[in-house]
Amino acid sequence: MNRMEELLLPYVYQGASFEAFIDIDAGTEPVVNKTSLYVQEMVDRVEAMGRYAARVKPDSYAASAYANRHTKRPASLVM
Repeated sequence: MNRMEELLLPYVYQGASFEAFIDIDAGTEPVVNKTSLYVQEMVDRVEAMGRYAARVKPDSYAASAYANRHTKRPASLVM
Protein backbone atom coordinates (compact mmCIF):
# COMPACT_ATOMS: atom_id res chain seq x y z
CA MET A 1 0.00 0.00 0.00
CA ASN A 2 1.44 3.39 -0.88
CA ARG A 3 1.76 6.24 1.59
CA MET A 4 -1.19 8.22 0.21
CA GLU A 5 -3.55 5.27 0.64
CA GLU A 6 -2.32 4.68 4.19
CA LEU A 7 -3.14 8.27 5.08
CA LEU A 8 -6.52 8.52 3.39
CA LEU A 9 -8.27 5.16 3.65
CA PRO A 10 -9.21 5.37 7.35
CA TYR A 11 -11.04 8.65 6.68
CA VAL A 12 -12.75 7.41 3.52
CA TYR A 13 -14.36 4.66 5.56
CA GLN A 14 -15.74 7.37 7.87
CA GLY A 15 -17.42 9.23 5.01
CA ALA A 16 -14.67 11.58 3.80
CA SER A 17 -13.94 12.01 0.12
CA PHE A 18 -10.81 12.83 -1.85
CA GLU A 19 -10.89 14.99 -4.95
CA ALA A 20 -7.94 15.73 -7.21
CA PHE A 21 -7.79 18.76 -9.46
CA ILE A 22 -5.36 20.24 -11.91
CA ASP A 23 -5.37 23.99 -11.54
CA ILE A 24 -4.84 25.96 -14.75
CA ASP A 25 -3.42 29.41 -14.20
CA ALA A 26 -4.94 31.00 -17.27
CA GLY A 27 -7.36 33.87 -17.19
CA THR A 28 -10.63 33.70 -19.06
CA GLU A 29 -10.89 37.43 -19.84
CA PRO A 30 -9.51 38.07 -23.38
CA VAL A 31 -8.89 41.77 -22.78
CA VAL A 32 -6.63 41.08 -19.79
CA ASN A 33 -5.13 37.63 -20.46
CA LYS A 34 -3.57 36.49 -23.72
CA THR A 35 -3.82 32.90 -22.49
CA SER A 36 -7.62 33.05 -22.53
CA LEU A 37 -7.58 31.83 -26.14
CA TYR A 38 -6.19 28.48 -24.95
CA VAL A 39 -8.24 27.87 -21.80
CA GLN A 40 -10.79 25.52 -23.36
CA GLU A 41 -8.05 23.47 -25.04
CA MET A 42 -6.17 23.13 -21.74
CA VAL A 43 -9.35 22.10 -19.91
CA ASP A 44 -10.15 19.53 -22.62
CA ARG A 45 -6.65 18.04 -22.38
CA VAL A 46 -6.85 17.70 -18.60
CA GLU A 47 -10.31 16.14 -18.73
CA ALA A 48 -9.18 13.76 -21.49
CA MET A 49 -6.85 12.17 -18.93
CA GLY A 50 -9.98 10.95 -17.19
CA ARG A 51 -8.69 11.13 -13.63
CA TYR A 52 -8.73 14.82 -12.84
CA ALA A 53 -11.03 17.78 -13.05
CA ALA A 54 -9.64 21.04 -14.40
CA ARG A 55 -10.07 24.31 -12.51
CA VAL A 56 -9.52 27.75 -14.01
CA LYS A 57 -9.34 31.20 -12.41
CA PRO A 58 -10.84 32.26 -10.08
CA ASP A 59 -11.29 28.69 -8.78
CA SER A 60 -7.67 27.65 -9.40
CA TYR A 61 -6.34 28.97 -6.10
CA ALA A 62 -3.14 26.92 -5.99
CA ALA A 63 -2.01 27.74 -9.52
CA SER A 64 -2.81 31.42 -9.15
CA ALA A 65 -1.05 31.76 -5.81
CA TYR A 66 2.03 29.88 -6.99
CA ALA A 67 2.25 31.80 -10.27
CA ASN A 68 1.75 35.14 -8.56
CA ARG A 69 4.54 34.36 -6.13
CA HIS A 70 6.99 33.91 -9.00
CA THR A 71 5.77 36.47 -11.52
CA LYS A 72 4.42 39.46 -9.64
CA ARG A 73 6.67 42.13 -8.21
CA PRO A 74 6.20 42.85 -4.53
CA ALA A 75 4.60 46.19 -3.81
CA SER A 76 7.11 48.80 -2.73
CA LEU A 77 6.39 50.96 0.25
CA VAL A 78 6.27 54.67 -0.41
CA MET A 79 7.22 56.86 2.50
